[in-house]
Amino acid sequence: MNNAGLAVDWNLVRTFVSVVETGSLAAAARQLNFSHPTVARHIQQLEAQLGLPLFERAASGLKTNDAGDRLAAVASRMRKDAMTFESVSAAVKDTPAGKVRITIAELLVDLVPQLLGSLRDFSGENNRQIELVISPQQLNLLEGEADIAVRHVRPSQSELVCRRVGGLPMAAYASREYGAEHGEPSVENVDEHWYVDGVTEQPFAMAVARLGLTIPQDRVAFRSDSLQAQLRAVEAGWGVAGLPVYLGEQAGLQRVLADAPAHNIDIWVVARPGVRNQLLLRLVFGRLSEALYERFAAQPLRAVGQQVPPAIPA
Repeated sequence: MNNAGLAVDWNLVRTFVSVVETGSLAAAARQLNFSHPTVARHIQQLEAQLGLPLFERAASGLKTNDAGDRLAAVASRMRKDAMTFESVSAAVKDTPAGKVRITIAELLVDLVPQLLGSLRDFSGENNRQIELVISPQQLNLLEGEADIAVRHVRPSQSELVCRRVGGLPMAAYASREYGAEHGEPSVENVDEHWYVDGVTEQPFAMAVARLGLTIPQDRVAFRSDSLQAQLRAVEAGWGVAGLPVYLGEQAGLQRVLADAPAHNIDIWVVARPGVRNQLLLRLVFGRLSEALYERFAAQPLRAVGQQVPPAIPA
């Protein structure tokens, strides 16, 4: 087959790299925020364009064949080159115009009014636009799914620019009706109560484990990755959940496990590498960091070290 002049769709290559890195179509779909059929279709289209198969199915998932191995290395370089191209092109036109997409975890949704207030000067003028995405999943900043993220988990990618801005107080809460029926939960009777936690991850169980305690999995009565669903389950008396203190107090819930040590979740403002050479992105990142630091600076961080006000990246 003569492939001279073959034009391969970059979107298909990006999906291919994600499948190689994650090892399955489903994991790649989560990473890219695509549907499973879309990822499968991208791989089929790429194989059709190239005229050769790239994967073999194994018990552990998809495994690249010889051709897939050779092309995966090239595709990975293509992705890095695309990111570099984007950064350089942005630097050439370094103006305070354009669009900035911000993503924030649902756990931190209470920060939205403050974020909007701090960014009011950036809206509606000089062709500037702010987009805000509230998502239970972490959008991939390196893949351009968002420009800035406000997270409660420290990013693992070294290429990202990160600033710690403080800690969000967390505590265990139950409804007053639950307490009246089951008694007050404490460190001494943890295994006797019912709980509300996540599905894909169990943040409350992990937080309790750091205290040297264990929540039996068969005592988790309700699971959801939605913070609002967890809150409603606690209000309905399903059990105990770990919630931000502001949310538990607003809902009028009863704070329990009061004999356990206090726990704070670190708050991070994270940006893709282009923050260093894109003026609008740099200004927004700096404004967000400063506003959130002012709110959370009084809360100690889990990490050892002195708090330093976040600086705008040079």
